[in-house]
Amino acid sequence: MVDQVVTTTVSPGSWISESALWSRWWHVGTMEAVTSCQLVTVDGETVLQLMQGHDNIASATKNYCINYHTRIISAIPPHASWPTDLYVPYTDFSDMLSQDVGLGLLKGYTRKGSLKLSSSDHAAFKEELQNGKTALVVGADGILERVVAVVAMRLENKGKILVQLAKWDDRTGLKPARVLPGTKRRRGELQSAALTRIINEDLKPWSSGIDLIRSTQDIKVAESKFGVRTKYLRTEHEARLLNEFDTPAELKPVGFVDDTSVPDLGISVSQVYAIRVGHKALLYAWLQPEDFEALVHMPMHSLERWLSHLDLSLMSPRSTPANTSSNPTSKSNSF
Repeated sequence: MVDQVVTTTVSPGSWISESALWSRWWHVGTMEAVTSCQLVTVDGETVLQLMQGHDNIASATKNYCINYHTRIISAIPPHASWPTDLYVPYTDFSDMLSQDVGLGLLKGYTRKGSLKLSSSDHAAFKEELQNGKTALVVGADGILERVVAVVAMRLENKGKILVQLAKWDDRTGLKPARVLPGTKRRRGELQSAALTRIINEDLKPWSSGIDLIRSTQDIKVAESKFGVRTKYLRTEHEARLLNEFDTPAELKPVGFVDDTSVPDLGISVSQVYAIRVGHKALLYAWLQPEDFEALVHMPMHSLERWLSHLDLSLMSPRSTPANTSSNPTSKSNSF
């Protein structure tokens, strides 16, 4: 399952062969000490004995074990790399525990005054945790950490990349996006399940022609709207559209209200396509990689002004007369 021998330096504090605690594990490598070091071993049978009489800890550990084992057997390319003694894909601590842990931390830190939130922010944060959109843990440095898992797809076709330009919502109208197709992975959701949602829902017209190649992972840390440090776990799947695949005829391009008044966006956009998913519609375009890079760095208002000239009269699922308001996000006609 490996093409070549890989040598990895193990840093202090690392877990080695944690999989052996939660599964019948066959070691896939050897370990050699290059300096004096100390090892702490954990015996699975002893762990089970210590949990007797501690129902809450036992329940959390059981949940962790089930989630970890599921990720071991699901770690298969191209959805994920093969598991090793040092790393099993998508086993971030925040993704393995039940939502009760995050809700308990939110309640405890708020009650102690360590986390100060308005009533509306507290309600929004709690809803995020309950819906599985985020997790809340205490980081290795003892600081409270909000964790968001994001899955994206870089779908290529004849040298171009599929880019989401905007999202239309029946309630809020048009919102510029300029991102790769993607979604938030729900807490505890398998990577393959989130990817399947993207392919079968957001990219449905192209779904049968998508060929997955590989995936890469990246971690970024930023400050969130709740004043809590946020760690973004981003997985990007590389894929290509099969050469013999033809875009379905029913996928009609979105035109402009008046071609003569469209502002110059500074990049080449040949066609814009709209795909309805529930109460929303996603607007996509195939762009050259350099045009996508330029789009990401241009002022958002430039894209917003360009999008306002699109004929959005087919966005709404209900057939109603056209709205003549000058606000492009207020149109509500038939899709």
